[in-house]
Amino acid sequence: MHAQQLHTITKKLPIAKRTVGCKFWCSALTVCISIFNGASAKAQPSIDDVDQAKWSYQLGTDAWRISASTQVDSNLGIVDERSNLLLPDTDTKWQYRNVSAYGWVIGNKPLTRDSTVAFKAQANQTLGLRVDEALIESRISPFLGARLGVVDYKTSWCRTYESNSVWIRDVEPICNFQNFRDVTGGAPGAQVFVQNTWESYLVQTQVGIYRPLLFNYAPKEFGDFVPAPSPEDPYLVQSNKKVGFNINVLNLDNAIEGRLSFIKGTQQAFTPDSDKLGTTTQSNEAIYAALSFPINKTVTGRLTHFQQSQDATCLSEVAAIAACNLNYTFKKSFNAIEVASQLSPRDTLGIGLSEATYNYKESVFLSYDFFFKDDLRETKIRQLNAAWRHHWAQGFFTNIQLIKSLHRTSLTSEATNTRTPSNGYAIGLRLGYQY
Repeated sequence: MHAQQLHTITKKLPIAKRTVGCKFWCSALTVCISIFNGASAKAQPSIDDVDQAKWSYQLGTDAWRISASTQVDSNLGIVDERSNLLLPDTDTKWQYRNVSAYGWVIGNKPLTRDSTVAFKAQANQTLGLRVDEALIESRISPFLGARLGVVDYKTSWCRTYESNSVWIRDVEPICNFQNFRDVTGGAPGAQVFVQNTWESYLVQTQVGIYRPLLFNYAPKEFGDFVPAPSPEDPYLVQSNKKVGFNINVLNLDNAIEGRLSFIKGTQQAFTPDSDKLGTTTQSNEAIYAALSFPINKTVTGRLTHFQQSQDATCLSEVAAIAACNLNYTFKKSFNAIEVASQLSPRDTLGIGLSEATYNYKESVFLSYDFFFKDDLRETKIRQLNAAWRHHWAQGFFTNIQLIKSLHRTSLTSEATNTRTPSNGYAIGLRLGYQY
């Protein structure tokens, strides 16, 4: 158990949320693979494999059957009964298909005794094709180190790259949608970390600065909002800067592990639309706290909490519509609890509950009587997750997952004049192979 928990310090990394420039990053992927393969071909085998590049990957197919009480949003932007169920067909990067392929790859190549090249990439219909990590890590001392390149925020415990996860889709809502890449993903940047053991505790702290605009890595990243009249309209992100901190603590005696993370970002974007010509400035802050603990030798539990606040102001001298000259505040919070049981060396069961709360408020500067003027809209989404994973022979495995979702909003749809909660479910099957 201790070895498994120790591994989580470096393996529990978050998924990213924005698509990178394919031409640049696909080329980077080819170069990295060539470097890794070339290095490993030249390296001579040794007892501890110090000089060997180490690869792991997973690929397979996901199939979903989804049913909901409503198939479309009754009044888009007001009630969102369908999209706010947060089922697997919500806000996918690629056109959603009931059956789709997925895959990820991890590579590590020691350069010297104290430095390593690390690489991670994934592809799926929810998040698209993305390089999540491409960095050099250097140990300055036994306790102090630094990372430079595309580095992840480590602001969550998303299990995208975990080889033995029981979940097809994570219980934590922030891990499943590309619009949360600004707090659970990564970007070009630098990190300094300290890792040490005090008595029976292993402690790792990290401070990082991030610049998503570098190398055209995430040129459109702007939180949950598009600073344009519609998602199809052009806009230019002029600035996107972030700073983050997190601390991870593992008790070596009882394998209880905790994480506390914070990230703050500031952004500015310009919309060249002739009816707007608006500049939007935005700030956001997010806090993530989680606790993982063993219940007995085969059962583990986890509690997580996340909250984020986004505040933005749009200013324009020409806009005559409520697409600009307004303030908006968007606050989100998620709570999740889950339990996983190792029934046998080949079988794992999991059950998880989550609740997401969105609070949205918008105020208009001009006399135009915008519908949401000074009104607070609250949306709650509750989900029940249950999953089973079975390992077959020679790296093949299957996951089966059930998601039951219930959504309620504080606003009433003018079209239906009702506040009846919407609900839905999804049943998924994953056929995968890992090495």
